[in-house]
Amino acid sequence: MEEKNYKIGELARLSGLTTRTLRYYEELKLIHSERTQGGQRVFDCRSLARLSIIESLKIAGFSLEEIRHILLDWKESTAGKEAAEKLLAILQTKHQEVSRTVSALNELKQQIESTIDMLDNCVACRQKPEPDLCGQCEAAQESGDPSPLIDEIRKR
Repeated sequence: MEEKNYKIGELARLSGLTTRTLRYYEELKLIHSERTQGGQRVFDCRSLARLSIIESLKIAGFSLEEIRHILLDWKESTAGKEAAEKLLAILQTKHQEVSRTVSALNELKQQIESTIDMLDNCVACRQKPEPDLCGQCEAAQESGDPSPLIDEIRKR
């Protein structure tokens, strides 16, 4: 059975990426094409699967340079141990970055939740918001400590 090939426009449509992005990825050696006699780029079906992996890694927070290392270092390694060590180093670094991001997002989530709790009490307020007074009323005090988000808003 003959393998399906795609012109750059077809691959762009199927992958949801622009032709410019595909050319850039090719320049970075993330994907590869052959040329027809007329000079048009032709990509094989593996390129579509590879693009899916690239986009998934981007969503996970990997830079294109990190993705390039993941894909090329593995391929260019002379032994499984070498390939595994390279990939392990990249993944351990990314794991630390993701852990820091998750911690920061959890802190932000708590601030948002406390702000929502406070604002739920403020919904019935009929007073004009005043920087020195807002958040000081009885309803707001029931929410506990003022939210850092509300404190910052009040300063403005």
